[in-house]
Amino acid sequence: MRAPNKIASQVAVGGLAAVAGYWGVVFGEIVVAKRAIGVTDARPPRADGVYGEDLPRDPVRCLVLGDSAAVGYGMSRADATPPAMLGIGLAHVLDAQVEIRSEAVVGAVTSDLRDQIEAAGDFDPDLVVIIIGTNDVTHRVPAYQSTRLLGSAVRRLVDGGAQVVVGTCPDLGTVRPIPQPLRW
Repeated sequence: MRAPNKIASQVAVGGLAAVAGYWGVVFGEIVVAKRAIGVTDARPPRADGVYGEDLPRDPVRCLVLGDSAAVGYGMSRADATPPAMLGIGLAHVLDAQVEIRSEAVVGAVTSDLRDQIEAAGDFDPDLVVIIIGTNDVTHRVPAYQSTRLLGSAVRRLVDGGAQVVVGTCPDLGTVRPIPQPLRW
């Protein structure tokens, strides 16, 4: 009876060591990815403004919320940021002026959406674009928590009369500076 108990103990200890080793590698990879991609408190250039030709009707109001992907992390020109590209593209497709306002923040997680909505104040958007989720993954926020918070933000915006488009965590497997197994 003693041998099976010893084997079971060794298997349990080995399994725990393997799990701890796996998570150690993942956390190490997060640190390596942050160093490779870079971290900054600098905000990319603001792209807030009105896009499109001056027309007699009110512009479509678009609010951009989210993380570095929404704000345009790494961009040096305002017209190259996602908010500006949304403004330019929507103005062209809708044949209307589009007023863009971005409250997205580098490093934001889904729990920050509430503050971003508050920061928009009385902007009263027709359309809201939310791009968020990568930092939830790297900060190990449980998926059920991120989903609940995102759902709450979307409901609040829809109840306020906006249409909402959500882009969640991108495929981290396509970001080359992020090593394996984190990209998985």
